[in-house]
This record gives sequence, C-alpha cells and structure tokens, in this order.
Amino acid sequence: MRGAVVALVLLASSLARAAPTVELYTMGAGDEIFSAFGHAAICVTDGEAPGGRCYNYGTADFTTPVPLTWNFIRGRALFWVSVTDTFHMLRYYQHVGRAVWRQTLTLTPPEAERVAAALAASADERVKYYRYHHFDDNCTTRIRDLLDRATDGRLGRDRTDRRLTFRQWARQGFAGDAPLLAAVEMLLGRSADRRTDSWQAMFLPSELRDEVARRYRAPPVEVVRGQPRPPAGATWLGQAAFFVAGALLALLLVVHLRTGRIVAGVVLGLVGLILWALAALSTFPELTRNELLFSFWPTDFALPWLGRRYLNARLVVLGLVVLLHLGLFVQPLAPSLLALLPLAVARWKIARRT
Repeated sequence: MRGAVVALVLLASSLARAAPTVELYTMGAGDEIFSAFGHAAICVTDGEAPGGRCYNYGTADFTTPVPLTWNFIRGRALFWVSVTDTFHMLRYYQHVGRAVWRQTLTLTPPEAERVAAALAASADERVKYYRYHHFDDNCTTRIRDLLDRATDGRLGRDRTDRRLTFRQWARQGFAGDAPLLAAVEMLLGRSADRRTDSWQAMFLPSELRDEVARRYRAPPVEVVRGQPRPPAGATWLGQAAFFVAGALLALLLVVHLRTGRIVAGVVLGLVGLILWALAALSTFPELTRNELLFSFWPTDFALPWLGRRYLNARLVVLGLVVLLHLGLFVQPLAPSLLALLPLAVARWKIARRT
C-alpha cells in the first residue's frame, strides 16, 4: 500500500512538472455584427489547471452598445482579457450554435512554458485592458503576437502576400448584407485599402487557424458543430447601393427639381456631416483619412437654396476626385456616384431653365 501511495505522489509530482499543453480555439461567425468575423481564444492545460485556463481577449461590456459604439468610433473602446475553463467556454459556443475548432500546438517545453507565463501575465489586472482596433489590435492579433514572441518569431517568418486589402476582407465578412457593405465602402478610409500579407491577415481567426496549422503542425479539429449558416452572399451589394441611390436621386430631380433638391440636400448633407464628424472625433486612421471627405460636404444641406456657382464648384471637385483615382486615390469610386449623379442632373436642369 505504501508503495502505491508513493507512486501516486511521484506521478502527481511529474504531471505538475510536465510542460503545459497549449491549444488554440477558433470560433465560426455568429449572427451579431461583432461576431461576423469569428473569434479566437487560447487555453493552457497543466497540473495546476487540468480543466484548462482559457484566455479570451475579446471581452467588453456588450450590454451597453451605445457607449461601446461611441467609444469605438473615438478609438477609446476598452477590451480586456478574461479567463475561464475550457468546459464552460465550449458550452457557451455550443449553446449559441457557433462552430469551434481546436488545435494543439506542437511546442518545445521551454516554448510552452513561455506561452503559459505570457498568458498568465497578460491577465494581470494592471495590464489586461487595451484599446481595441479591428484590424491591428483585437482578440486574434493579441494571440498572434503573444505566440510569435514566445516562439522566437515563428508566426511572423516568411510572410506571403495574401493579395487582399483590409476592405476586401471586410467585404467577405459582411457578404450579402447590403447596409453593412455600404458602411464598409463609405466609412472606411484609405488605410483600409492596404494590401495584406499573411501576418496582417491574421487579424481574422480563420487566417490565424490556417497559419497555426502550418507553422505549429497543429491540424484543426472541429469540437463543436455549429448550426447551418446560409451561403455567403454577394460582396458588391454595397457599391451597387450607391449607384442605385444616386440614380434615384437623379431621377427625382428630373421629375421635380425643387423636391429633388430638398431630398438630395438632406441625403448628401447628412452623409457629409457623418463623414466630417467621424474625421473630427475619431482617432482611427480608417475613419479620419477618408477620401470621400472631398465628395460629400455638410453644406449640401443648403442645396435647395444654393445656385449654379455652388453646383459648379461641387462638380469641379467631384471631377478632380475621379481624375485622382487614376493614380493617387485608392478608395473605391462607387460611393462618390451618390453625389455625382444627382448634382450633375441638378446643374443640367438649372441650365435648361435659364
């Protein structure tokens, strides 16, 4: 009996000293806007936590959407890392019907120890909060950066061109949702048109999953089967919406100039006000460096009372915007059609009347 007890003690001591197991979990898209691109968490299992310690860098106060959105726009949205066990994390995603993949990373004992120590340190109350940025600093890039540092840059080596911009990735995430696609085209400035490599693309959980599978010999295993999701829709709906809306405003101006100028003034003025307000209030380059500031002016609110000179000035600037797309401007031209089409028709109608 004494020998069995000693053996058990030695076994427990050996397990406590064994290198931790590190597992990456990536989640499929959900129905809410903040879950459209999926999610990621990373878990450590060792003698002290046989049920796993899962670190989630995507924690925020989602019960207050208005303050959260306002702070997000201003670049002040606070997110933090929270810790739970593997069972409760997986049970939540099973409850909401989102798929989950697990990858067990092939690490040396020193690498596994470094990852575990870095994760524990990141959950310290003094450092666990950070300013969220969807492309550069989010729940997935935090894991990417930590793994890369703890494994001597393994994730960042030999980067390859992904041939897609951040805007194109965003279109894929919102495919089929015309309002959100329109927001992607209108609100994201020229910084979103940066072409991404394999490192930058890992702001997406699916891209992190693929790179981890390749670089850490960690094939993904589906551990929670998600509910069936509809097939991805078209990504061009946002751009088409501006052409359709611009054409409808132009048609209204053809039918009734006075009414058309009022409606066009309200629409274009509101768009201009939103874009200029975002540029003034936000700290995100994607919202402040927006080429559409040249196409949409808040002064369009006064369009019913402004005459030929104002329309001439607006059309000259819009013409320059079109020309600058030949080599300087990089944002999609489609949103500018919302202003160009009705303003050109308004100028033509006024010229015919005089």
